[in-house]
Amino acid sequence: MNYPIILKYKYSYICSGNYYKPDERIYYELFKNINDFYIISLNNCTDRLINIDKYSENKLEFSYQYVRYLKPNTFEKNSELITEKHTLKLGEEVTIKCVETYWAYARGGENCPAELTVKWITYDELIKDCFEEISDDSSKKRSFAAFLLKEKQYDQAFEMLSSINMDSYELGLCYENGYGTEQDLTKALRIYLKKLGFDSERGIERVVFKLYKKRIKFDDVKKTILHEKLGEYQKAYASAIIPTQKNDNTYRDMRRCVELNVIKFLELGKPSNDPFYHPTHNMPNLAEYYDMINKVPLELRPKYFEIITEDDIYDGGTIDYHVVHNDLIIETLQKEALKNDVIAIGALVVQFSDDLRHSSFKLPNINELLERLIIIGNNNTKDSGMAFYFLGLYYEYYAEKYDEKKLEYNSLATKYFELSLKANFHIAIAHLIDKIVEENKENALSILEPHEKFIPYIRYSKTAKYHDLLDKLRGTQNE
Repeated sequence: MNYPIILKYKYSYICSGNYYKPDERIYYELFKNINDFYIISLNNCTDRLINIDKYSENKLEFSYQYVRYLKPNTFEKNSELITEKHTLKLGEEVTIKCVETYWAYARGGENCPAELTVKWITYDELIKDCFEEISDDSSKKRSFAAFLLKEKQYDQAFEMLSSINMDSYELGLCYENGYGTEQDLTKALRIYLKKLGFDSERGIERVVFKLYKKRIKFDDVKKTILHEKLGEYQKAYASAIIPTQKNDNTYRDMRRCVELNVIKFLELGKPSNDPFYHPTHNMPNLAEYYDMINKVPLELRPKYFEIITEDDIYDGGTIDYHVVHNDLIIETLQKEALKNDVIAIGALVVQFSDDLRHSSFKLPNINELLERLIIIGNNNTKDSGMAFYFLGLYYEYYAEKYDEKKLEYNSLATKYFELSLKANFHIAIAHLIDKIVEENKENALSILEPHEKFIPYIRYSKTAKYHDLLDKLRGTQNE
């Protein structure tokens, strides 16, 4: 690209705000004309720039402005704007003595010594200087590679981005468009998902259109579904939310996000809604999700969760209570249970049945709900594995709570987890690891390992124990 003017800036200063340590910033300004310019900074500093007043082929006239305190080292804040005018020729440089202003708590305004050197350089000098500056600094290499992409120096840009072994939007751009490498849209999508930000989200939207001929507006639902499409199941679990607004998502995609989120939540075993330590929104959001799906008018929707502010009689001020209205949530889930919605039934029996923390309510129809899960499981549908899994969670939880029925409930939990696993519901294997290891001491790893990519790592749950056991078995095998 043709730039008739390329300016190299070097700004140096010493300031008490920087502990009197000398600091230096180098950056570049590239002009197509005096009104159309582009700035390169390998250290993200571009705070002092000149203003070009006149330009001819080999000469430019410019002005530079800076502020200084009129009465430094006092607490008067009056200041003045200084304007200096200079001329500059190609290959020459101008050094301007100026100040770095700083307000010191004990002394007021300071005019700290500073200088700005402006040099008119060629494009070749720019490239040479940048290569010298980046050295082995990965961040600077990425910034320079972004400039090379803008300059359509694709081979150099891709080589530089590959050398730093760091995923970035710029690397995703190379794979998306075949800049310096073969086009690989799937690889670009993985990189964009890994390095989320405004640019990457727009990149995801472009790649999805190229891959699937579908225009989307990226959000958390899309993120989860795309992770799953790429076979990144653990990331899909980690990003899954319960959507309470449809946006441009399909009902199928929203439903899948709900499944993953509720499974991850219930895997913890009756997660608490303690207003101080564990205020969770999963169950309120689940109820809101059903209201949204059923198109319940906003004014008729119950308030499943609210924040109540009260005076703090001990420390003064106020304190917030996060109140979850479980009775309202149960009422909404019960309506969905009548439709044989497996998630609603699973949430009821695992999270709300015989609640020892909230003894004011118990599910009067728990046996009916359990029977519904058994029927769904035996119907050999896509929900069968999930239904058996929820049954397993139910009996596993109560086996831990009631010693007198421990053996019976453990036996039932194992039965249903095995049926769930048989229906290819992979997460169920995390609850069978003790039995598998005991019965298959020599080849337990080969039985457990094929399910690994499908199972999230959820701290303090059986899934964490599953992943830890795999690491242990691999370590033993390598000894």
